[in-house]
Amino acid sequence: MGFHVNDEDIFTCAMATARYLASKKAQGTAYVIGEGGLLTELHNIGYSIVDDHPDYVIIGEGRTIMLESVDKAINMIMGGAKPSPVMMRMARKVLGLSTDETIMIGDTMGTDILGAGSMGFTTILTLSGVTNAKDLEHYGYSPDFIINSVKDLLDEQLFNSVLQPRQETFSFA
Repeated sequence: MGFHVNDEDIFTCAMATARYLASKKAQGTAYVIGEGGLLTELHNIGYSIVDDHPDYVIIGEGRTIMLESVDKAINMIMGGAKPSPVMMRMARKVLGLSTDETIMIGDTMGTDILGAGSMGFTTILTLSGVTNAKDLEHYGYSPDFIINSVKDLLDEQLFNSVLQPRQETFSFA
């Protein structure tokens, strides 16, 4: 077609992904579902490809994606990246809130409540999702409030108590 294109004139999604990760964490690790181009670019920035406890989980394109790999990626993400402190800080900043003004309502003790509690946010566990009341005895930490449903926050007394400084765990379930 008459186009004169050099390697330096091409910028791929794999390159963009690698550069983004390098800007966030140099010499990191990644679990990757993808093919040669993505793996090569990650290698070029000094990333190690691992099967356990990665800094990042990357799902690229590929002609053959095994269900086992996708399941493993999902478990890694659920085990450590949701919700991430980065996401929580970003949400707090976008909303223009200080730490003591931020309230996290979640349905999972091991991710939502643990993550928000470690950030110093007020935590509200809703029992309408993953964690149920019987599960609470298995955790070494507690949410600040426990409710049956987000609908419970329509109760004025409960809503007002959530806005007060924390002293102990309250259960409205």
